[in-house]
Amino acid sequence: MAYGVPSIDSTAAELYSTYSDDLCNGIDGVLHDKTTDLAACLRADARRFAAYKAHYVETAVKNLLNDEKTPAEQRQANAERAMRTFQRWGQTERNYAVQSTQMAEKWQEFEKDGDRYLLQYRTAHDEKVRATHAALHNTTLPPSDPFWDEYYPPLGWNCRCTVVQVRRGKYPASDSSTSIANGRAATEKTPSFRFNPGKQRKCFPDNVSYLKHAGANRKERETTEWNCETIAHKSIKSISKQHPLLQESFECDINGSKQAVRFAYWGISETAYSMLGKKNLYWLKNEVLNNPEKYFKNAKYISEAEVDLSHNTGKTLKLKKKFKKYYYSEITLANGIKAFLNIVLHEDGNYYLYTISKNITTYE
Repeated sequence: MAYGVPSIDSTAAELYSTYSDDLCNGIDGVLHDKTTDLAACLRADARRFAAYKAHYVETAVKNLLNDEKTPAEQRQANAERAMRTFQRWGQTERNYAVQSTQMAEKWQEFEKDGDRYLLQYRTAHDEKVRATHAALHNTTLPPSDPFWDEYYPPLGWNCRCTVVQVRRGKYPASDSSTSIANGRAATEKTPSFRFNPGKQRKCFPDNVSYLKHAGANRKERETTEWNCETIAHKSIKSISKQHPLLQESFECDINGSKQAVRFAYWGISETAYSMLGKKNLYWLKNEVLNNPEKYFKNAKYISEAEVDLSHNTGKTLKLKKKFKKYYYSEITLANGIKAFLNIVLHEDGNYYLYTISKNITTYE
């Protein structure tokens, strides 16, 4: 991996930065186009996975360090051993994210041709191939067949299987029911991997690894999701005053006039914070910070509003006293959900991104 073993004293936010950077670097390294909605969705899902891992690792290490049943001198050694194990798993997780990305891009290309061609499942065809995956080798079905909803590679950690297009008539089509039964048998011990990264536009299945430890019921899972989003926000907040975007500006339509919109550390931090707890919005919304030119260029001006200071206190009030006006522009997140850029005219005469909200009224 690109990073050394984190210290057992690392905070969840520090762990998140390490894990998310490594996963996203791997994804970006194989993407043919980093600016697509698919790319944004894959990176957002990788960051979500990284936050769950950071949350899990921090909890596990603290439990080891605070284990009163273990001699004090052994606790630290156990925690350090655990960190090395998590680091080794990190390479496997990165490999999986990379292959999911490659297969997701391939799926988008397959979809363009519809059922004109058949798709054929292929293994690496060597002695390392798992017997369960070997049973799927040469499975040949049209893209519309439900087999591909759950048995599209990667079908497990370090799976090297792939899918290729083949001409109709060159290979006989497989029986769908038999193929699905083979797929079910191939993933009997790893049902969490039954998904299609191209269709779902995700790197990781919803119930795999750290994600499946989020809790047994809805309340526990929502609490964990909130904790993970908070971890990500703390990580971004910690670097907001040195963020590369502070040196950038991007053109955006503001009431019919093209204006250069800049970034301030308070806007980067607020953007990372807003939409906490709003499933399917938080992670994708923060993708705007990773590809602002695309979103600013396509933003549609909607309205403007005076700054209301009546409900603000403390630091927020002090900051907003410097705002002269709010401007709202509609954008479409990578998953198709609408959101709004909240741009402010500052007393220094510049326009800044203040936050991204789900509704205009949120910050009026």
